Amino acid sequence: MLAGLALLTFLSLGFAQEGWSGDIDLLSLENGRLTLTPLAQGREQAEIHRSYELRSGVPVAWTMECHYDRRPSRYNTFALDLFSMHTETGLETYTLCPDPKGLEVRLVRTLSPANGTGKEEVLLRHPLISPDEAWQRVALRVVYDGERQMTLSMLSPEGGVRHADVAVQLDGRPEGVLSLRVKFTSGRMSSTFWTEPTIHSPYRSLGQIRLLQSARRGDGTLVLYLSQPVDLSRAVALVGGRETRVAYGETLREVILPVSSPSGSGPMEVRITGMETLDGPVGEWQTSIERPSAEDRSGLIISEIMIDPPTVGPLARVPYVEIANRGTAPVDLGRVILRCRTTAYDLPPVMLPPGGYVVLHSSQHKLPQESAHTLPMDHFPSMSGSFALSLEGRNGQSIDRVVVDDQLREPGLQREGRSIERVESDPPQWRYSTAPMGGTPGAPSLMRPYDTLAMGALVVSELMLSPESVGEKYIELYNTSTHPIELEGVYMSFRNSPDGSYSAWPLVVSPYTLPAKSYAVLTPYPPALERLYPLCDPSTLVERIDFPSISPTYSEISLIARADRTTIDQVVYRRQWLGDTAADRTRHSLERISPHADGTKKSAWRRASEASRGGTPGRLNSSSSESGSGEGTWPDDPHLSYEQMMALLPLYGELATLELFTLDGQQIYRKEGGEVRPFIEKLQDGKAPLPTLIVVVRVTFTPPDPDFLPLTYSGKWVHAGAM
Repeated sequence: MLAGLALLTFLSLGFAQEGWSGDIDLLSLENGRLTLTPLAQGREQAEIHRSYELRSGVPVAWTMECHYDRRPSRYNTFALDLFSMHTETGLETYTLCPDPKGLEVRLVRTLSPANGTGKEEVLLRHPLISPDEAWQRVALRVVYDGERQMTLSMLSPEGGVRHADVAVQLDGRPEGVLSLRVKFTSGRMSSTFWTEPTIHSPYRSLGQIRLLQSARRGDGTLVLYLSQPVDLSRAVALVGGRETRVAYGETLREVILPVSSPSGSGPMEVRITGMETLDGPVGEWQTSIERPSAEDRSGLIISEIMIDPPTVGPLARVPYVEIANRGTAPVDLGRVILRCRTTAYDLPPVMLPPGGYVVLHSSQHKLPQESAHTLPMDHFPSMSGSFALSLEGRNGQSIDRVVVDDQLREPGLQREGRSIERVESDPPQWRYSTAPMGGTPGAPSLMRPYDTLAMGALVVSELMLSPESVGEKYIELYNTSTHPIELEGVYMSFRNSPDGSYSAWPLVVSPYTLPAKSYAVLTPYPPALERLYPLCDPSTLVERIDFPSISPTYSEISLIARADRTTIDQVVYRRQWLGDTAADRTRHSLERISPHADGTKKSAWRRASEASRGGTPGRLNSSSSESGSGEGTWPDDPHLSYEQMMALLPLYGELATLELFTLDGQQIYRKEGGEVRPFIEKLQDGKAPLPTLIVVVRVTFTPPDPDFLPLTYSGKWVHAGAM
């Protein structure tokens, strides 16, 4: 109880020092970050506010960051009241907030008359293309120029930097009260945080980017804490003259540079190009940081975390944290602090040798083999939801830091009963353990890192979502690359409406290697496809009983590499692209005309031909060219050459009509659909039931889509007949 009172007093003092009042017991303010405290459990909302000086005619800006695990909703949201104006008609309040569904950011003006009902007016809005992703990291700013214009700006890794302006007339007496109101549910408390709202007055710009602090983690990465949020989507970094990748930390102000420690002495030079702030492109930004000391390069890392232990077996009900020494010298753990969220935990004075492991766990639980590898702790962190876990030196130096959130956890995979193991350090990569007992405490991981994949290396090439029975559904994948792909390292993300939430689904539940230039067909019941499609290669079929609930009407589908969460393919499925009638839309798949075609566009898809029985699982699509270069797609010019006509016949033979005429215009033969190609081959070989003569050959292709024009070939041929 006394510890709780001490914590509350500390948090309240921190808020008081910053001028905040209100529900300061429900929100924690530390290092500029606002999080909900355990005292907020069971509550639904909180509000804090502070007063400031707001002068007429003086430019002012308000900024903050939001971090949600997914888009805000009616019950998990925020509203930041920037200021109010007392006017003749009532009180006008200007508020920054999401819409009720979290699909856009808004600047709202609310008029509250002395007598009557309040009225809201949306002054500015920024719609979000991928709201679930955008809300995970977004910086917001509102600027009033002091005269008659307000600007709403936002910065996110998904959408970059965006601005919107509106003319306003502020007549009245201004009142400077900044008020943050948040709503939350208990299930999302720990996965949401905000940065402290700040006020800049008089405002010109946020100025140059300043380095506030730098730290080196045990895995070899550098963390730069910057003075303002940045967009890193085009950023390139050089550290000590060596190019390295750039990534975000927990916020948009934290930049992680996953590099090894360069040799030499003296400060290290860091240069980053391609960054952008809310004020625009930065150009080349450079700074110098101190080279880490031997103590800083201890090599300690957090190597395994068991959050949801199994209920049976050797690790039953034992949460733990494993630490590894990847350095070349022993480390005294007594000089190290384990921090979970804001609470620090002392470690016992035990020497951890190079290459050694130690497992921290609560003294209330026992691991199967208590040994030198285990360190029971009387006070062990409670790990749930989203949280940060870090190792720090007693001198305050950051050694290693892991943020456990939806970015770290593997989407679509079972979490319960398995630890998260670090399988790569540069850059860090984590995987759910595949060990039989759920983890490998005190021992190295047996898993290897996922492979990174290039954009388009693996694509969705065919979708059968409207068969006669559920067991006949399938998703066809094609490996366009020149090397095998492990399907374990890719998952599918999909949603069934443009404003719906994404669901994650693993492609496979056991190791599966897809060879180069090969197909894999994911289906609930492979025997059904073997029966329906005799030309299907059974070796391409992969049984997935838990087939995803993709809508047969509309769906957006992405393939995402687990190694770095890179989207490697995106497609859109619309049932109307199959045709106009119910018969057209049933028992037919949508085929991608080329692996390189833009899968989000209608022009990239065709209905599978009747000759293929409505689908081509595990083999070349009936509407695709073998080269995948786009040959065989519907030409824009309706007049075909002989070469074009012959190339289209294998793909669109079902849509073809052949007519033969004498030179004076008399029709001799007419063939349609599947009869056209065989008859043309007989005509070319002189085996058609005709005498030797010159004929006019006309081949017409009916368009598969009303947006396309009919195609026609016409030419004179000599038939050397035997009749």
